[in-house]
Amino acid sequence: MSRFMFLLVLSLCTTTGVLMASGVMSQNLRKIVTLDYNSQTTLGSLFQQLEQQSGLRFYYDKAVSEVPTAGLTGRKRTDLSGLLKDLANRYNLNIQQNGNIIAVTRRQQPGRITGRVTDEKDEPLPGAGIRLVESGYSTSTDANGNFSMETQPGTYTVEVRYISYQTQQKKAVKVEAARAVTVNFTLVAESGELNEVVVVGYGTQRKVNLTGAVEAVGSEVFENRSTSNTTQALQGAIPNLNISLEDGKPARSASFNVRGQTSIGQGGSALVLIDGVEGDPSFLNPNDIESVSVLKDAASAAIYGSRGAFGVVLITTKRPNKGKTTVNYTGNYSMRSPAMVPEFVTDAVTWVEHFRDSYYNRQQTMPTSINNDTQYYSDEWLERLRAWKASGEGPKTEILPNGDYEYYSNTDWMDLLFKDRTLTQDHNLAISGGNEKSDFYVSGRFYDFNGIYNFDPDTYHSYNLRAKGSLQAYKWLKLNNNMEFSNNNYHMPYSAQGRSANIQRYIEVNAFPSLPMYNPDGTYTRGGAATLGAFADGNNYQDNKRNLFRNTVGFNTNFFRNTFRVNGDFTYR
Repeated sequence: MSRFMFLLVLSLCTTTGVLMASGVMSQNLRKIVTLDYNSQTTLGSLFQQLEQQSGLRFYYDKAVSEVPTAGLTGRKRTDLSGLLKDLANRYNLNIQQNGNIIAVTRRQQPGRITGRVTDEKDEPLPGAGIRLVESGYSTSTDANGNFSMETQPGTYTVEVRYISYQTQQKKAVKVEAARAVTVNFTLVAESGELNEVVVVGYGTQRKVNLTGAVEAVGSEVFENRSTSNTTQALQGAIPNLNISLEDGKPARSASFNVRGQTSIGQGGSALVLIDGVEGDPSFLNPNDIESVSVLKDAASAAIYGSRGAFGVVLITTKRPNKGKTTVNYTGNYSMRSPAMVPEFVTDAVTWVEHFRDSYYNRQQTMPTSINNDTQYYSDEWLERLRAWKASGEGPKTEILPNGDYEYYSNTDWMDLLFKDRTLTQDHNLAISGGNEKSDFYVSGRFYDFNGIYNFDPDTYHSYNLRAKGSLQAYKWLKLNNNMEFSNNNYHMPYSAQGRSANIQRYIEVNAFPSLPMYNPDGTYTRGGAATLGAFADGNNYQDNKRNLFRNTVGFNTNFFRNTFRVNGDFTYR
């Protein structure tokens, strides 16, 4: 009785066609077996004999089952491992083991895909990557742009990739056994990677021709990302550009550092230029950015002098698109929540017990209060607190004979401070157009952040407007103008302790789980007054309003068939 294969075993074949799943030969394959051959013997009947003697289960299809064992007659005694290797080579089989299961399939003679990869000028492209999309098998072209790869018969999509050229695919390439099919590619250069134009000081250069240490990224870093501050989007985007933000406040300016430590004893920040003018990227609309270049080595000092000794960051805003006028709008609504919140002890008994032990270990005496009379303490109160916890009773406040309050509470102060989530909206509108004589680009942005605090939220609103354009007045004279306006409003609440934004620190030293925020009469407890009281009342804050207006007017001239050029610009800020 023949058994047809219904199990798919996923593994790789060795050159002999036999693979042990465990990496070592199974004990079952070391057995000596005795086989009877005659003129009617097929591989199917042979595998049935092997099953009876070895305890293995063989699975195969009908094509394998009906293959005759021509040339083998009589009784033969041999080891199972050697027999399987001989059968694999003799009958062109793949034999794969997975535990006690042996899967047997017919090997097909591979086909071959050959071809040549060239550019638009019919020049060969050596090192171009060739990949079969379906199988993932890949190779590369030689010095003459030629490639060749073997693969099993089938229909494939052949993909070619080459740096600074557009990726190209050819689908439905049919490969037949023992035959070759030729597929040639002509790649088209794209504006990007090594062909992209990089801003380097007072000019531009193709990235492929750069000899200095320059890194550049394009507008793709900022697309479809809603960020309040341009520097947040740049973090991690450029190697060796270290951006340090004091905290996560949306209006926070950053320091830019190139290549790490700058000097011994003295720090040094990179020079940041926006469209050739020194500026603060925190004012900038991220959607206006076309490219960011970083000049890393000392060669930048040849252009910028000592100001460029620690590197230069060049930010270039988008230029107008000539031709048909285009209008582009993007809107983004997002819901944000704290990415990581420390786990604070909110159980009063646990916290007070640890406070008592730590105080005694240091002072060798029992405490009478917590943090300079912020809250009363005694061992008797701790026992009553334990009993209150065991009873499962809700928060309560007792009035002692001397008129002081005695609190029973499990307060999560960080939960009182922070919202679980907050909403942010970001709207951008850009209009661009022009022709050979004149062009324009106008953009606007509105960004609104509702704040992460429950009380008197730390809201942030920003407005950006940019208008730039150029006019080809004469063949030899081009005039251009670039205007930018930015308005940022940040409402920052403070703790009652003083004008410091570090409210978490005040909670740490003044607010304990055993202490509620309010007394029974509605007044604040000492911990509440020292921390969130000013937040709840909204009477201690700072409104940071920042406005920026900047306008750059310039000209570009060329004489003697563009062999002599004079450029100039003037910026008012």
